Amino acid sequence: MEKEKPRLPRRSWKIKPFERVKESKKVYTRKQKVQDGEEVERRILGIDLGEKRVGLAISDPLQVTAQGLKTVSRDHLLQEIKLLFNRYSIEEIVVGHPLHLDGSAGEKAKEVEEIAVNLENELNLPVTLYDERFTTQEAERTLQEMGRKPSREREKVDEISAILILQGYMDWIHSK
Repeated sequence: MEKEKPRLPRRSWKIKPFERVKESKKVYTRKQKVQDGEEVERRILGIDLGEKRVGLAISDPLQVTAQGLKTVSRDHLLQEIKLLFNRYSIEEIVVGHPLHLDGSAGEKAKEVEEIAVNLENELNLPVTLYDERFTTQEAERTLQEMGRKPSREREKVDEISAILILQGYMDWIHSK
C-alpha cells in the first residue's frame, strides 16, 4: 500500500475572514459628527398623513429597513416630530404624497405639499414627498393576511402605510 500524502490547507484559508469586515465597516455606516465630538447615526422619518391620524415610521441607522413607530393625532404631529428628532437624530423626513392614478395632484396632494413646506420651514430639515398610491390598500391586505380586521385597527393601517412609504423611498434611493 502506498502512503497518502498529507493534505496541505489552501493558502486562501489562511486569510482571516473578518479582517475585511472590520476594515470596511465605515463604508456601510452613515454617521455625522455632532458638536461634542460624538458620532451619531442619522435616520429618516416616514409619515403617512391621514384625515385624523398620522402614521410614523423610522429607518434603521444604515437606512436600509423601515420600522413602525406609532400613530399620533394630526393635531400633535409637530410636537411628536420634535421629540423624535431629539431621540433618533433624524436627517430627513419623507411624507406620503397622495397622487391620483394618472399622477396628477388633487386637493389632498396640495394640502400635503403645504404641510411638507411648513415642516421643512419649522424643523429646518429636508422634507421629501414620495408617491403613496395603494399603500393603504396594501397595509389593509397585510393585516388581513395576519388574520386581523383592518376596520378595527385603523391606527395599525396608518402605521403600516408609513412603513411602506419609507421602505419604498429607501429602496428607490439605493437603486439609483
